[in-house]
Amino acid sequence: MAIAKDGILGGFSGKVGNIVGLTLNGVPIMRAAPKAFQKPPTEKQRLQRLKFSLAIEFIKPFLQITQQFFSQSAFSGERRNLLISYTLQNVIQVQDDEFTLLWNKFLVSSGDLSGFHHLDVTLQDDALLLFGKTIVHKDLHNPMMRCISS
Repeated sequence: MAIAKDGILGGFSGKVGNIVGLTLNGVPIMRAAPKAFQKPPTEKQRLQRLKFSLAIEFIKPFLQITQQFFSQSAFSGERRNLLISYTLQNVIQVQDDEFTLLWNKFLVSSGDLSGFHHLDVTLQDDALLLFGKTIVHKDLHNPMMRCISS
């Protein structure tokens, strides 16, 4: 099912037959639906798919804070994509079919930072939880970050 925005002449999102509608960088786009693959993936394709899956799972706990602070000039969906791209290129390394996460390269923010007000730090079990408000006064009810001691 597709959703038409701005009437019949506007863009739509969803799928109609073999046509897919989406918004990319704020621009409505229509394109043909991708065809299913018939061949099994090569070893490089399999590793890249696993790496991409790892990147998605790795950034999930950080999405709330990165949606606010990662590349402020981008749309919110683009921020997630930029973070995934950065993580794939800089944080996850593959060597001999083994994945390594380089924690010192991981970013939860980039670009202009707005800063925090009323920052509270709580120790819970073996983790530090950071709570606070941004300068734009958005309450962060869930911890902004969870730091686990080793």
